[in-house]
Amino acid sequence: MDSVDIYAGIIVTMLDIIGFAIGDVRIAVITDNILLLHIMFQLMMNKERGKEVFSAFFIFATMRFFNRHFFIGMISGIILSIAVFLIWGHFFFLAMPENPEQMESSLFPPQFPDSSKLSIQGKADDTWSFKTLDGKETRLSEFRNKVLFINFWATWCIPCLAEMKSLQNLYDSFKIENVQFLMVSNEDEKTVREFLEKKQFTFPVYLAKDALPQIFKSEGIPATFILNRDGAVIFKHIGAAKWDEKSCVDFIHKLL
Repeated sequence: MDSVDIYAGIIVTMLDIIGFAIGDVRIAVITDNILLLHIMFQLMMNKERGKEVFSAFFIFATMRFFNRHFFIGMISGIILSIAVFLIWGHFFFLAMPENPEQMESSLFPPQFPDSSKLSIQGKADDTWSFKTLDGKETRLSEFRNKVLFINFWATWCIPCLAEMKSLQNLYDSFKIENVQFLMVSNEDEKTVREFLEKKQFTFPVYLAKDALPQIFKSEGIPATFILNRDGAVIFKHIGAAKWDEKSCVDFIHKLL
């Protein structure tokens, strides 16, 4: 019985920690079920406690089944969870590319939807304002009736840097067409300008001035949004990609 208490404590604690780490409430439901099974097992194995089957609330209230062995299991679960996360973190960071060039060679173009089956994901707030590197305030409304290619990035973001060359190539292929590129960073002007001068990228870069419209908020960067000429978001991609492939060029051409 003591070993069962310890194992139950380990399992419940590790599942709770994992659920909290990944933000999945379904794991909490699993832990609740494990706790109930643990209590039912103890009731079946202990005749004296079997009399209290119908007073489960009292059992929980008095913490009768959460004895010292269960708490030993909980502590062990915490230690094991820390060990698992440390090991996972070690291999995760080892697997990460050390520089953009390493990552660039492994990029693939995004999966674009069929142009005849496009769904509108929302409409951008055209009052949203941002600044040019020269400090001029610009609003999204200034680019009405244009297809917009909006990319949120940062100079410290390796995946962002890995896709930069393909973004430059994509920009070059649409220079004389009715497509507006907005490469938006929330860093300071000096940092961004020095980066662009060093890398010699020529696509239009802007600095975030106000809070992002809800439609452009994402869990990470790079984050790319393509808007049709009506200002509706019809494509969204989170993460680095190879943007100069024919599939991307054709997709944008069909929006013009």
